[in-house]
Amino acid sequence: MAAGMDLHAEPPPTPSAEMTIMVGPAQSWRAAVPGDQAHHLITTFGILGSACGGISGAVLTLRNPNLTVLALAELGLALVAALLITACSIARARQEERGRQDERARRLELARRAEQAPEELGGRGAPRRKRSR
Repeated sequence: MAAGMDLHAEPPPTPSAEMTIMVGPAQSWRAAVPGDQAHHLITTFGILGSACGGISGAVLTLRNPNLTVLALAELGLALVAALLITACSIARARQEERGRQDERARRLELARRAEQAPEELGGRGAPRRKRSR
């Protein structure tokens, strides 16, 4: 190893999203995802976090029988959060698909115009301007 190298130095930035999960001081996991797929990672862990938070909150709350309504509210809130995350993810996917379709249509229209242009000009290229004398 070269002298002066920092073993804990951060790697240089990349176009990937990176997530680190730490459980206590000893265990950690890292995941790198391409930048265009990062929203899937965020959505998945948002839903999992909502579910785990709601279930653990309900379990802790149900230990006291007087707090049953609060436990059900906790589960309902977690469900609503997971549904909102899912709905936003679906809306984003639809918007991206619409953008891709619009781009495809625009490219097809440009290709069609490029094919028609030489035919309209009689195959001679661009029309020439008449010189004034």
